[in-house]
Amino acid sequence: MSRWHGPATLLALAAPLLALADTTASVSVCPIQPGKALRQVTVFDGPPEELASLVPEPDAQGRDSWPLAYVYQAGRQVWVHCQYQGEARRVLQLPEPVRHCHFLPKRRGQAEAQLRCTPVVAVVERKAE
Repeated sequence: MSRWHGPATLLALAAPLLALADTTASVSVCPIQPGKALRQVTVFDGPPEELASLVPEPDAQGRDSWPLAYVYQAGRQVWVHCQYQGEARRVLQLPEPVRHCHFLPKRRGQAEAQLRCTPVVAVVERKAE
């Protein structure tokens, strides 16, 4: 009779997978600007002044999506330009590791449009010029 059966074995095998699931939760990247809705985002391979904006690919739900792991694997950084209603904007550098980002436009029942990235560690903001 095999020792690899039963609920205890399944839980023991699933624990590492559950731990991985926690690290892949996406977070909103563009900070909320009171009274100014997020209208558009541009994702860059490197600093925005290098003009290397990335073209989004539609994901399974038809949302704009940017796979980004290759940027970090090549030793470069991802930057995001967040454009809000009016002239407000923010320029952010996303440190490693960022696998991908999705733009979620404002929909009924959702407070604001969002750029969500998976996974993201601390975001370093740079003053817009």
